[in-house]
Amino acid sequence: MGEQGTLTREITKTDNNPPEVLELSRDVAKSISEWMADNPNIPDEAAARAAKTQIDRAKLCVKDLEAERDGKVRPLNDKVTVINADYRKPRNLLNDLLSEMLARVQDFVRKEEHRRAKIAEEAARKAREAEEAALEAERLEKERLDDAAKGEVGVDIASVIEQADDAFEEYQKAEREAIMAQRDARVRVGGGFGRALSMREKEILDVVDAIAALTEIGATENIKQAILTSARAFRKIHNRLPNGISATITKEL
Repeated sequence: MGEQGTLTREITKTDNNPPEVLELSRDVAKSISEWMADNPNIPDEAAARAAKTQIDRAKLCVKDLEAERDGKVRPLNDKVTVINADYRKPRNLLNDLLSEMLARVQDFVRKEEHRRAKIAEEAARKAREAEEAALEAERLEKERLDDAAKGEVGVDIASVIEQADDAFEEYQKAEREAIMAQRDARVRVGGGFGRALSMREKEILDVVDAIAALTEIGATENIKQAILTSARAFRKIHNRLPNGISATITKEL
């Protein structure tokens, strides 16, 4: 039958235990490699025909490898398909319910964080007012103590000091409350079995100026492939390639 037959045809009928395709493919690859080493170039049509034989052997070997691989894998893939189908419906149902529940909790968290942010803002305002009052009381304290030191009669030093201390204590209390309110502004939903739920920042990128981005990034290979994919889709709709895209026709075996 010659070397142009299928890979299995290279095995004689007298073989009681023919090698598997994987093993035979290594022999074919070695044989082709040796032929290529003996024929580093193709000087004439006879050599081209001989090379064509090796090409066909390689193609048939790849075909037989794929056939054997598919024969082994297909039953497993069919089984996986069945298993996935069994699990897909309940998984999708639970995911839909999960999405709805998360949306409801997220709505609550946003409203609650907004409410707590207002409380934190008010606490911060009171802390600023208390600080201003404490600074004013401290100024008055120094002023009255200075007056007393200069001989002014009737200055109630104890009362002046007490008022300044009270103002400073009020400021410290207001500052602690502001810090606690700011800390509590972030809502964490505990309970259940997993970690607490809380709002997390998520970065979302968007292309606002494609030309500016391309100018700075440059035409990377990933960008080129994305553009070519879009160009092919454009051609299907408009029956032409978009501006900036060229097509070259090449010939190859």
